[in-house]
Amino acid sequence: MKNLIASLLLLTSFSAVSEDTNVESLDPEFMEFFAAIYEDPTDKVAAKLDGFAVKLNITPDQQSAWNAFKQLITNNMLLKRKRTEEFKNRFKARNGKRFTTLESIQLKIEMLNRQLQESREVLPIIEDLYVRLDATQKTLFDNGMRHLWFKKLKRKRR
Repeated sequence: MKNLIASLLLLTSFSAVSEDTNVESLDPEFMEFFAAIYEDPTDKVAAKLDGFAVKLNITPDQQSAWNAFKQLITNNMLLKRKRTEEFKNRFKARNGKRFTTLESIQLKIEMLNRQLQESREVLPIIEDLYVRLDATQKTLFDNGMRHLWFKKLKRKRR
């Protein structure tokens, strides 16, 4: 059950991680930012994203792509909360009855299909921003996204 809940929380992944990535080399400020982003209320997330835009030195030419990215992150956070509530309600409706093996596998497939669909939908938005970033911005952005990915992996392993 723990893995099913963790999988639900992993609805959207923003970047792939290679095995040779060194977590220790990531910027601590960005690690802190991305560690907290999905746990804050929407207004705090927006403020953190605004701060991240300043750190990235988002230019006027990049602003429209950044705004789409910011909206994506905010919407995904709200969607994640909604899905978590839906899952809790689904579980409560079972009145303590555990999921069978088949139900668990079906639920996992459902979540993975949703994750794949959402990943395909977010890719163009992130790509649009990413191609507009310069090399320094890409490094900062990659470090932040990589840390977000590692945090999700840690959560999943618990």
